Order: sequence, then C-alpha cells, then structure tokens
Amino acid sequence: MSNSTPELPHAAELDSPSGAVRQESFASRSDLRDFVLRCAERRLTVMPGSAPNALPPESAPVNSFVSLSGLNRVLEHSVPDLVISVETGITIGRLSELLQNSNQWFPVPSAFNDCSLMDLINEGDAGTLEHRFGGLRELILGVDVLLASGEFVKCGGKVVKNVTGYDLTKLFVGAGGSLGIPVAAHLRLYALPEESRTYCYRFSELEQAHKTCTRLLRAGLPLSCVEICDARMLYDSTSATIFVCVQTHGTSDLLDELAGAAASIIGGAGELHQGDSELQLWQRLNNVRSVRPIVVQATNTLLIRLIEALSGGEAQLPPWSLRPGANKLNLYFAVDYSVDRLLVDIRNLCLRSAAIAEVSCGDRSMLRRVHRLPQEDSARSRTASQIKQAYDPLGIFNPLVTSL
Repeated sequence: MSNSTPELPHAAELDSPSGAVRQESFASRSDLRDFVLRCAERRLTVMPGSAPNALPPESAPVNSFVSLSGLNRVLEHSVPDLVISVETGITIGRLSELLQNSNQWFPVPSAFNDCSLMDLINEGDAGTLEHRFGGLRELILGVDVLLASGEFVKCGGKVVKNVTGYDLTKLFVGAGGSLGIPVAAHLRLYALPEESRTYCYRFSELEQAHKTCTRLLRAGLPLSCVEICDARMLYDSTSATIFVCVQTHGTSDLLDELAGAAASIIGGAGELHQGDSELQLWQRLNNVRSVRPIVVQATNTLLIRLIEALSGGEAQLPPWSLRPGANKLNLYFAVDYSVDRLLVDIRNLCLRSAAIAEVSCGDRSMLRRVHRLPQEDSARSRTASQIKQAYDPLGIFNPLVTSL
C-alpha cells in the first residue's frame, strides 16, 4: 500500500448496481489511523469488517467497510507460555497453519478458517469448542484497539492472569466493532491434539436428549463439545430425530477411554465420525446458514420449553442447535421471519417461568440487536450507552449495533 492517505468513498459510491459494498483495506496502522481521523472529522461511519453483498434494508447507513488483510503479521510467539501475539488481519486458517509448526493450536473450529481474527473478535463467538476451551473472551488475553480519537489503547496483556482492575479486553470482544477497531491481539493457545473424534447419538425426544447431556456434563469428562441439534442441522431431512453430538480431542488412548465412559453414561455407542466425515459434520454445525441467526441465552429448561412451544406453533420450527454447557440456543430462521413474534413467545415463557433470557438478533457482526426479557434492563442499557459515548463519542463505528 502506498504512503498516501486513501481517498474516502462518498456514500453514493458505496452501492454498486449489483448491491456490492465498497471495501477499504489497510496494511499499516498509520494509514488506518489517518483514515479513521478523516472519517471522524467528516462524520462518516466506519464498519470494521468485511463488506457484505448488501445491507439489510432497515440498517443504518454505512460509509466505509474496513479490512485489515494487510495487517496479518505474527508479532511475538512465546512457545513455552502458549501465547501468541498477532495482528488481527490474519485469518484463522493461516494462524492454524503457523501454529502447527510448534504443535500448538488456537481452539476455534475449522469452519472459521476463512474469517479474520478481527471479524472473530467483533463477533465474540468461537463456535462449538467453547464447552472445553472457553469462549472467545477466555481465549483473547489482550487487544490493541484503535479508537475514533486516533488513539491506540492496549487492554490486557500476554499472560493469563494480567488484569488488576477492569478487564477491558472483554469489553471489546463481541462488541461488533462498535467501540473501536482491534488491530492486534494476544491469544491463549493449547497443545495440538493428536486426533479428534465425534460420536453422534440419536434420540426420539428432546427431553431425553437433554437429560443425557446433563449426565455427561455432571460426569466432568474432558469433552471438547456437547451439542444437541435437530436432523436438519446435519442432514437435509425433516426427520424428528434429535442428535447429541459429542466431540473429543487428545491421544488415542484418552479418546478410547472417553468413548467408553460416554457410552456407559448414555447406554450405548454412538455413530463415529473421523477425518473428512467429522470435518463436514462440524462445518454444518458451526456455519451460519441464515442471514438472520437468532441466539437465545437462558436456562436450558427455558430453552427446551421454547423449542417445544415453537414446534407446536403455526410457524415451522427452523433448524436449531442447543449448547447446554453454555446455555445457548441457535435458531436459523429464514429472512422473512418475524422477530417480534418470537420475542413475544419468549417473553411469555419468561413470565410464566419467572426466568430471564437474552436474545441476540443479527447478521454475524454486522447487524445486531440485543433484547433482555421479560423486560429491558434500563440500567444496563444506560451503562452500554455511556460506554459507547466514552469510546466512540461521535458514533462513527458500526452504527448497526444497537446494544452491547
């Protein structure tokens, strides 16, 4: 990239006849900083991340999309400490290739290989492996962030326990790029496992599948992932079969031991997936197959009641997956589904069960609205607004995120 400051696109230039959106790419922090300052001066909005083919019709205007594909270097790799510092333009696939040379691993499913680390940080979801290795907020030890003021701030550090106050790293992870642009990160690594296996168990009833998962989780086995899903997540099928997918990583002896322990708890052996078969299975479970994924976080009991309520409703229940260890339900609705109708159903369930749920509706890190049911937490909303005002007072970063 040349040393000249890139020209800002005008709003009228962003939408091409085919609906494509213009993307700005940077290979140096100084060029990125100059660009952000110019945007702030002219009150032009900046979306940190890859540009989609088209924005949702109800979205706020976006003037520029920012890619850091040129900022993709490894800054430091401490092999004994299992920590690596990298620029966030690096893709997960490239990061995995580099770490293999040291027999180390950043535990994120291969379905995310084409994603940049910046997109992953903005989204805040590391996929199905969070059951054993923790969510992205546990895997990101620190970040360097560019604010709208042009200032680079450092949060966290390069060691696991390096915070003596507010852990601001967790504030930026999952913020959708609405507070600043993460340009570098310190990542927690794990030893590269010798092999992995996945066993799929079939159930005729959701309640039975959930009780089985509860026994597995209480057993304390080092399982990498436990996921409940309907048949449509794995196969193009309308079968009513419920699947429990259990993934393990480690040595061959350990995986044999875990398979035996799981079979004794479940009451039978599951269908084994390894190699390409296993890769394809988890790609289906980790890939977002809808432009409007809806994530519901609540108690597992409430989530199961929601699935049952939607199954008996007028609208067909969409493909879904439930992560019981994280109390997270993913619903993959069609574009034209009424979110308001779903919120009414969840609110009524919360009121009847004296429970609380959080619903995130969005298009990965692009457009996200967060609803806290049965009623919005006004104090939390005020805090989120104050945080946004503190870090992005001009509101130039990701106008599509309406709540943190």
